[in-house]
Amino acid sequence: VFRGDAVVLATGGFIHNEELMRRYLPDIKAIGSRISYASASSSTGDGIIMAKRLGAAVVQMEDGTTSAPVPSNAPGLGRPAWLVWVNKDGQRFVNEAANYMPLIQQYRSQEGQLVWAICDSNALAGAWEDVEEYVNEGVVEKADSIQELAIRLGVSPQGLENMVEGYNADAAAGHDSAFFKDAAHLKPIAEPPFYGVQMIRGTWLTQTFGGLRISPDAEVMSKEGDGNSSLKD
Repeated sequence: VFRGDAVVLATGGFIHNEELMRRYLPDIKAIGSRISYASASSSTGDGIIMAKRLGAAVVQMEDGTTSAPVPSNAPGLGRPAWLVWVNKDGQRFVNEAANYMPLIQQYRSQEGQLVWAICDSNALAGAWEDVEEYVNEGVVEKADSIQELAIRLGVSPQGLENMVEGYNADAAAGHDSAFFKDAAHLKPIAEPPFYGVQMIRGTWLTQTFGGLRISPDAEVMSKEGDGNSSLKD
């Protein structure tokens, strides 16, 4: 038994706690057996559970992150930055060359987390060598016009056509006026056939953010009352 004036409780995450994952991060847990884990098997939230039993408040338990979204059922394609991501309205919503955190956040903010990546045939030069294989499997949609591609993907045809028109103007000018993607990745969407694939949440689970609520003095806060009392009170 060790006694002291204070205890430092380093709780860690709870990636490998099945119950906590189902309770707080069901959308990640729903990925099922396809998910891979970046943390040690000991990341089971024991410290969080112990402190909660003592009356501790918790925060951000619903926050966690996976790797950036990837093409659905097409692991060989990757997510090159010259792809253009659109939502069900056919609109861009992010700089596709950004790092994984903004990509994840903006992906999650789209209605139903419905997102597709599109490109034209010129963009495929030296990349996406297996795209026709995925077309044949029904994973990637292929169309001779933007309107047809929109219909195949289930997004707004008018919205997609308008977005492509503006994006192509930006590509010609070498300046992304909407999200400031660097010019090297601004490839126009002009040469048929056109391709589109649904993006899904990444399957590499990196971390959970939730833990114990603390004061500015790093005191664990109580969940009782207004939440402004520490456990020592």
